[in-house]
Amino acid sequence: MLSGKVQCGECGGSYVGKRTTNSRGNVYLSYICCRKRNSNYKCKNHCVNRDWLEEYVLKIVDNYISHLSHKQQHCIYKLCLERVENSHQSEIEVLKKEVRNIDKELFRIADVITIASSSTLIEKLTSLEQQKAEIQLQIENLAKEKRKSLSEQEIGLFLINFRKMLKERSAPYLKELVYLIVNKIIVNQENVIVYLNVPNVKVNK
Repeated sequence: MLSGKVQCGECGGSYVGKRTTNSRGNVYLSYICCRKRNSNYKCKNHCVNRDWLEEYVLKIVDNYISHLSHKQQHCIYKLCLERVENSHQSEIEVLKKEVRNIDKELFRIADVITIASSSTLIEKLTSLEQQKAEIQLQIENLAKEKRKSLSEQEIGLFLINFRKMLKERSAPYLKELVYLIVNKIIVNQENVIVYLNVPNVKVNK
């Protein structure tokens, strides 16, 4: 859930998930500095129990959402919109790639038809053109979506839903929440610091 967010405060390396099994078959999950396995430089920072770290981060996120100021509410809303817009942009790029692939196929079929006309090829050509038109319409609709202003009440309901997702402990939603609110997690020898995606906001443990 925290992949890509946890960094080592000693060497700057990334913390990655690790799964170990003892002689009794008990499985232990933790986060460990990737440079502990480096033959040239073995980081001496300790590993962190996965369940403890994730629970700690989730409590911070929950507490943060429940104590948002007016300014921070709008900051969170802005971050949400940016994530949605980025998601739309990625989807648009995928659709544009599909259009380019269809264009290549259309040109190929058109070249063949000029040599030997075929009802099957003509049907295929028509089908591809229709498919291309539908994809282009999807692109246009995604591009037209604009940001909208929400009332204070709507923003409040928006954030309440966030907390509901958090309490339900549903993995896909939790990861979205963490990636939205948490900027990075620094593991030091003596503590863990969680930096949030709001200027000058950090929590020490």
